[in-house]
Amino acid sequence: MKYVKILPLFLSFFISVTLGAQNVVTKTDSLGNNSVSFTMDNRLANLLESQVCKTNVGTSTAATQVPDTPPRTSTGSTTTAPRAMTTAEICARNPKLMGFKIQVAVVKSREEANKIGLAVRQRFPGLRVEMDALLRPNYKVLAGSFFTRESGSADLRQVRSAYPGAILIPYRIFCAEAK
Repeated sequence: MKYVKILPLFLSFFISVTLGAQNVVTKTDSLGNNSVSFTMDNRLANLLESQVCKTNVGTSTAATQVPDTPPRTSTGSTTTAPRAMTTAEICARNPKLMGFKIQVAVVKSREEANKIGLAVRQRFPGLRVEMDALLRPNYKVLAGSFFTRESGSADLRQVRSAYPGAILIPYRIFCAEAK
């Protein structure tokens, strides 16, 4: 009997505290070309507004851009497009990417692949040679790493002088060692 009297009192107190604490604010912001809606507590919205006002005082629009986009530079009323990324910047963001390798030969045994790989290393010391054994029992002997077909064509001509069956194939490369 005692609990029946206390339960409604406890529930009414809990509901009044919960309703008083939640002043919900819905804000719509635009990020790039996308619209994003936020639902938050009134106190949090006020805090965010005060922080945004503090950071925007005395800053240019280039400093308040999204970090993933490269900054735009402006002089007067003219705005220039962002510059192209350098190879070092591309490699820093994505160390492994799709490029091209020279497939020197495809053989059935590991020993034969090692022999061909050693011969390619001796004849072409500027090319990094590796073996791909993903499709066993076939072993691919691969040489070089190139960003584009054009950058690999000169080395391909040289390798074809010794190995006429050599071809340039799309392959995953390490950006730091590619030409």
